[in-house]
Amino acid sequence: MWNKKQSPDPLRRVEILQNHLKAAESTARVSGRVAKQGHAIPQIRLSGSSATDRWGEIEKRIDVNISARHVHLTKTHLKHLFGEGHKLTPVAFLAGLPKEIAVEAGFASSDKVTIVGSKMGRQLAGVRILGPCRKHTQIELAYTDAIQIGIDAPVRISGDTKGSAPCIMIGPKGVLELKEGVIRAWRHIHMSPEQAAILNVESGELLAVRIVSPKCSVVLEDLMVRLVQLIPKHKNILKEKGIKLGLEVHLDTDEGNSCMVKDATHFELMKQNPTGAWTVIHASPSQK
Repeated sequence: MWNKKQSPDPLRRVEILQNHLKAAESTARVSGRVAKQGHAIPQIRLSGSSATDRWGEIEKRIDVNISARHVHLTKTHLKHLFGEGHKLTPVAFLAGLPKEIAVEAGFASSDKVTIVGSKMGRQLAGVRILGPCRKHTQIELAYTDAIQIGIDAPVRISGDTKGSAPCIMIGPKGVLELKEGVIRAWRHIHMSPEQAAILNVESGELLAVRIVSPKCSVVLEDLMVRLVQLIPKHKNILKEKGIKLGLEVHLDTDEGNSCMVKDATHFELMKQNPTGAWTVIHASPSQK
């Protein structure tokens, strides 16, 4: 700042340093880099308009939820495991959806099966079935679940089961030996086309999510964007009930527990620029 010949007297030096400190603090406040509770929360800059203006009436909160091990069944496999005429009974609705939408889009049922792998005497009992039935049977396990029973489950996006891992599934009325169907779910984020347009991201694009939690903050890359296009009937139901769906990140139990996501205070979405650096494109406090 100064050399020995130009060095002012000690009191003047203190005054100069104090002025520099005040200027630095002012700059940090303006740029949004003031640390809050020990974490630096970067300010999101949107060219042409503010973040609030760009989101308008579109929901911008980020929800991060754990998706525990579960099963999706075809109608044929449901019949084989539970008997003729059996129907899945909803006990919880996914993603905060109202019943009218969840019974068609996704719900947790009261029915459960046992999954058996290659390790003798090892099994996962009480694995819940999600409804409604699908075109292909799929079993989603966390890494810890899979190695516990000796299954080498590949990381796949939901629905991509070709060439995946085999298993044996036991129900109250029958047993199935599947040649494929077991996967580890690729971490992903659900959003509407409108939300994706604001963030300038596309279906299948890989982002990163930063989860800020006490002493367990992490950054998880390879977060796949999955667009959710609601049919007009479902849009009308949500509008009538005043429900707005946020951006929803799905992690498995290993990922969620490793960062204590239930105690998280803040989430950030990041996108990689051409130089390889990660840039925060959106941030949201935890709603929990």
